[in-house]
Amino acid sequence: MMWLKRKIRRWINDAGDVEQSVGAIAVKAADADLDSSDGYTLRVFPARGGRVIQYYKYDRQHDRSRTSLYVIADSEDLGDAVKNIVVEQSLQGY
Repeated sequence: MMWLKRKIRRWINDAGDVEQSVGAIAVKAADADLDSSDGYTLRVFPARGGRVIQYYKYDRQHDRSRTSLYVIADSEDLGDAVKNIVVEQSLQGY
């Protein structure tokens, strides 16, 4: 996979002076190795009287996925609910 990153980096760097600023950003993103990052997915589904939020995270090291569901009423603030979910999952170590 590194050969592809090098090839893309060379292709970007060989572009004109106008694209040099874009090339620097692309090189940094390629070096960050985003595939191995610990990311998560939040999905919001409409429901009667509120919303359902699904928290999904895949652990590559242990080859496991973890899913949690949260029910949020219409009377609650969606932004605060999402913030609380992310904080709770971070504190649990997931």
